[in-house]
Amino acid sequence: MKRIRIERGTKDDFKELEQFHYRHGSLMVRAVYRAVLDGKIIGVIVYGPTYPNLSARRITLPQFSGKMDSTHMRTINKNFVRIWRVVVDPKYRSIGLGVKLVRETLERVGYPYVEILAVMGQYNPFAEKAGMIRVPMELYTNNDQMYLKALDKIRKMGFDLDLLRSKTYDIEHIDKLSPKQLDELKQIIIRYFLGIINRRRKGFVGAIRHGSKDAIAAALANHKLPYAYAIWKNPRFRNLPDPIYCDGR
Repeated sequence: MKRIRIERGTKDDFKELEQFHYRHGSLMVRAVYRAVLDGKIIGVIVYGPTYPNLSARRITLPQFSGKMDSTHMRTINKNFVRIWRVVVDPKYRSIGLGVKLVRETLERVGYPYVEILAVMGQYNPFAEKAGMIRVPMELYTNNDQMYLKALDKIRKMGFDLDLLRSKTYDIEHIDKLSPKQLDELKQIIIRYFLGIINRRRKGFVGAIRHGSKDAIAAALANHKLPYAYAIWKNPRFRNLPDPIYCDGR
């Protein structure tokens, strides 16, 4: 670990290790840092823009809540950055390299606040070990246990929950389901994945009942998923508010 250097990298460094991450696809990158050992890249961390509106942020930093207009977007882009990927070569896992990548780059990236979020069980505690604070999920989600069990059933059908918001991905995976699995998926969507507005759209509900892949994928892609969330405030920005993590602390 003492011989590993953390230095500024490029998007190409991430592409070199992307095969070792469970998610694939294009990224909007603001900064990349790499871990180098004896001239070999063994880990990368990718920072990018965050979402303009998050329930967890509204609770922890209500000062940054606002209408979804251009002014709000500029404020979020100026003050927040998100950790999108932390990838470690499998040969060098379980030695604390993920923690090192996060800890040594949080302040270096230069933003007042750094966020990390992941769908369901994909959240990794290395962020907390590196100094970030995880916000208890029950503070910003109102999903009940039946809904979470429904998500688990979808996961067992082979869906990657972290890619579920991609309609293209959903259609590709729906094609792989057996007729029995497709019937079960339709029942789950109609029962748990349709909001009040979509429930009133008889044509949309009917399309799902008749097995329309486009309608099923649209329902999956447009539904919000519960996520784990952690945040870190850069101590250099003393004039900005501290996040409230839970119970007013």
